[in-house]
Amino acid sequence: MGGLYCSAWRRALALPVALLLALLLCVLLPYLLSPRTAAPVRQSEPPRPPIHLPPPAKAPTVASAGAAQSTPAPQLAPLPPMPSLPPLSAGPGLPVPVLTPLAMAPSLSLPELPPSAYQISEVDTPPELIRYVAPQGAGQTGRVLLRLLVSDKGSVSELSVLHGEPAGRHDQAVLNAARQWRFRAAEIQGRAVAVWVEVPISFSGG
Repeated sequence: MGGLYCSAWRRALALPVALLLALLLCVLLPYLLSPRTAAPVRQSEPPRPPIHLPPPAKAPTVASAGAAQSTPAPQLAPLPPMPSLPPLSAGPGLPVPVLTPLAMAPSLSLPELPPSAYQISEVDTPPELIRYVAPQGAGQTGRVLLRLLVSDKGSVSELSVLHGEPAGRHDQAVLNAARQWRFRAAEIQGRAVAVWVEVPISFSGG
């Protein structure tokens, strides 16, 4: 009984094993029969020449403050002493000159210059009007007080209005007329001089 069981088991396993072997042969047989291609051999590259890089430049070293301070300063040679000058001597029999401060020069008194113009009370002969030009303002009532500088030539060199009534009404007319007046110059000891005079001018309405 046991022998029959073993033979049946063997027959049952023989069929799968045969199928498995047949399958392996079908798969491996083409691979075994095909010629194997050799792997390409890589050609060796020619050796490259070595590249030599220059060594890195060294940064300049800065001396430390301690090293700079430790450097001794150069010693300067002392200057030779200046030769002493001999004392001044005026020679035998001559006195040595002594310097004294300059004496103040005497003050010079300048002659007094005569004034450029005198007052009427200072002259010997007052000026005399020899040509009169009437102001353009007839028919109007008013009064103007002029101050004139009569030159030593007899002309009116400066003039101004001291007072006017009514104020400013006749001023310009009087000034225009007074510039044309002519005088015989004032005199002091026979010499013609310039003098300040005051001349009142009155207007009466007609």
